[in-house]
Amino acid sequence: MLRYVAQYLSQFEKLSKHNNFVFRDSFPINYVEEILIKHHKTFDDLPKTTRISIKRDNVEMPLKINMTNDLLEVIGLYVAEGHLRKNNSNKGFYQLGIAGNSQVKNFVRKTMMESFGLNGCYENKDQVIFSSRILYELFKNYLCVGDKAHGKRIPTLILNMKKNKLAAFLRGYFE
Repeated sequence: MLRYVAQYLSQFEKLSKHNNFVFRDSFPINYVEEILIKHHKTFDDLPKTTRISIKRDNVEMPLKINMTNDLLEVIGLYVAEGHLRKNNSNKGFYQLGIAGNSQVKNFVRKTMMESFGLNGCYENKDQVIFSSRILYELFKNYLCVGDKAHGKRIPTLILNMKKNKLAAFLRGYFE
């Protein structure tokens, strides 16, 4: 779902037939894409306040994620010492965990808060765990970093970055 786009979309289409979407200011990505294509626009034309969200998740991400050095370092920490878990039961969950000492856990918590507004939901002496489906989907399906040790990969996206960005990822990976 894309949030905070009703005002922008109303410039092109009458949205009243989709009252529920308008009321929540939350539209399916496919619907927004159809409107944009019909009016020769792209996702780049959407307002900077637009956020991506997923049903039953209170985390909202920007359309364009700023790959700061800190976030790249967290991704490196994940590839080295992280895991993804999901449970598809009625009360399913999606989790991302990163292991490390207290300094690493504090750094990961701080970066996740700055990047996504997400607090760690669970922490023990070994790891910090975040519960968020959109974060799970970001790591699993967009970055394609893998979910368990045998399937971990350095994302192609990162390999194509400038050296200073790659260095930030590697700093986390070797930490």
